[in-house]
Amino acid sequence: MTEIGNVAPRLPADPGGYALMFRLDKPIAVKPGKLGIAELSAGQYLYLGSALSGMRPRLARHLRRRKKRHWHIDALTLSVRPHEIWWVATDTRLECDWTTTALAGAGASTPVPGFGSSDCRCKSHLVHLKTGAVLERVYEGIVGVNPEVHRLRVPTRLTKRFLNTP
Repeated sequence: MTEIGNVAPRLPADPGGYALMFRLDKPIAVKPGKLGIAELSAGQYLYLGSALSGMRPRLARHLRRRKKRHWHIDALTLSVRPHEIWWVATDTRLECDWTTTALAGAGASTPVPGFGSSDCRCKSHLVHLKTGAVLERVYEGIVGVNPEVHRLRVPTRLTKRFLNTP
């Protein structure tokens, strides 16, 4: 796993698919647009997305706290910063396949129907994972399908003053 120091220049510029891993130390309420208020319990979450016009601007946006709300994920990233980013360079949308992989085993669920999936048939692109072991199972499942997946750890200094600060 690579730790990214000066984040933006080290984020991939290529088009691709990505997953953001969040850890909530306590429950929070978020309002992802027209989906209403969503209560998220403490635990680990994955958000699965794509950026086919280039990942660097999209991922850098997800890491910023100040931004105008545009996507469902903005409701979460305004309160919590991801601890890890998984990504793979591709011209193909992967988030639906990765969501299916994440939900394939026990210990994973979709806490907010419709979150991030308004342009596909998936139930949600936000997945709650009961344990760290489930998170690792999901990662291994994704690597099994896409062996070129990169795993980046977001430095703690970028997550301080957020709910998920260790």
